Amino acid sequence: MRLATFAAGVAALAAASASAADPSPLARAAPAVPRNHKLASRQRQQRSNDFDVAERSDAFDAAVHPLARRDASPLVVTINNFQNYTPDQNAVGIAMQAMSDPVGAARAADAMPFISNNNTAGYIGTGIISSDSDEGNNYIWTQQYPFVANADAQGSPDTGWNALPDLQGFTLNRTIEIRNGAIQPVYMTANYDAQAIKRGIVVFPGKPRDSWKYTNLVRNALTVQNGLFPEWGVTPESVLIMGPAWLNQEDQTAGAVQPNELVFHGTQWQSGGHSSFPNLTSSITTYEAVDKFVDILFDKNQFPNLNQVVVVGHSMGGQMVQRYALLKKTKKYDQNMQFWAGNPGSYAWLTDDRPYQNASCVDPLEWHYGIGGNQTKITKYARDDVITNRQAVVDRFLARKMHYALGLLDNGAGDTHCEAGVQGGNHLDRGSQFAIQLSGIPSANGWPKNHTLDYVVGVSHQDYAMMSSNASLQRIFYDNFNDRFPNLKNTTNPGDQLTPKPKAFATPLHTIVAAALLGGSVGGVILAFAMLPFLFGANTSWQEQERWRQEEAKQPM
Repeated sequence: MRLATFAAGVAALAAASASAADPSPLARAAPAVPRNHKLASRQRQQRSNDFDVAERSDAFDAAVHPLARRDASPLVVTINNFQNYTPDQNAVGIAMQAMSDPVGAARAADAMPFISNNNTAGYIGTGIISSDSDEGNNYIWTQQYPFVANADAQGSPDTGWNALPDLQGFTLNRTIEIRNGAIQPVYMTANYDAQAIKRGIVVFPGKPRDSWKYTNLVRNALTVQNGLFPEWGVTPESVLIMGPAWLNQEDQTAGAVQPNELVFHGTQWQSGGHSSFPNLTSSITTYEAVDKFVDILFDKNQFPNLNQVVVVGHSMGGQMVQRYALLKKTKKYDQNMQFWAGNPGSYAWLTDDRPYQNASCVDPLEWHYGIGGNQTKITKYARDDVITNRQAVVDRFLARKMHYALGLLDNGAGDTHCEAGVQGGNHLDRGSQFAIQLSGIPSANGWPKNHTLDYVVGVSHQDYAMMSSNASLQRIFYDNFNDRFPNLKNTTNPGDQLTPKPKAFATPLHTIVAAALLGGSVGGVILAFAMLPFLFGANTSWQEQERWRQEEAKQPM
């Protein structure tokens, strides 16, 4: 198992430019991972231009991230004559550096022009892909693979969606009950064979709540990876995709919400917001709903051969991924979960420090931008956990398998709230600063060994280009595809309510004595009442009763 050469497609572009009349190099757009991995490893070790990646030391992490080497040579190929695109060699160097030195790469990315504390964009290079449409986000080396068009949804994210559209190849499941009759609709791969499923992917939408779009993009990326890297053995039949459809009050008014389906306010679905509909005694958070879907996937009775579940999101979906990964309740299967966040607009910061200052920003530490400040504002899903032991929540997150993917051209401001501004001026700035922050947390001991950082060259805030980059294909579909790690034995959370210990007087001996005394008392009372007729025989004889009646008859009226 190795990390795919995430710029291998650039090599294909170079080959195409060298022989424009002969398109044959595009028939195999990216070099495949050899079937004999050990032989390939020895061959790569003989090359002077290979790039070493730090191995993880302990047994578990060695299995989680067996990233021995990946070829650097395709990254440095110049493609001057193809579509007038020339890769920025500084950006290429940053992407390479992130393989072994993510923090150093983050500092280098933040030192690029128009990045650090900049919210006014500015030209930082030409993108590989100029279009921002779904299918237009295809790399030249992925265009040979089929792309299923997005579903046609009626309505808008601002005025509300009129209905959840049908999506080719997926079933819109509107029957999964989260709790107390409340339903969360979700797109699911249609006609799957439960026995064949080895990987589950839960994908979140962007700000427009377009769950069908992102579900479809993941499906198309799955097709691309199967074409580029068939050696991985990740077939469409072995992956189940689930895309929860988070709906808000605008969608409810517009007609997309059916009876008993959950509704959340505004964009609060991404931060673990609680339901406003249906009317429940105890509302349901989006994070609780995600837990339900993941529980279903890890249910051996339903998916007996499933190994891993990956939670995926880009932009606002990426925000939800990071925040959910931070607060997610501990479950026995957690060692088999991974999280991929692409270009989040902001983060739930782990410390109370921020890279930039804004004296007029009142609450920069509070949820959903952090876990400090007024902690009662944290989603009720994990509020008690953070209040009880914030450090334990942070340490649990640092141990999880978290993948960050940042486009090296993504210097758009995105979230313009001051709370996001003190994290960074734009997407790339905030992501790089978040990576730097991680390494400064004492309990992380440097860069968290289960976290990865991939910079994508020549890509801005383009969802499909981010998901279908070679590095992302491996993170989302291939890492630990055939691995199922042991269940955790300790599944407690910091805020769990412990069962009270028995009182001293409630020991088994005292309980037995008390029960004996109570039983004896009750028995004595019953026996006493049973003896009364024998002790007080008056009026018990029929002759005596008849004499009483005769005496009463002689009395004057």
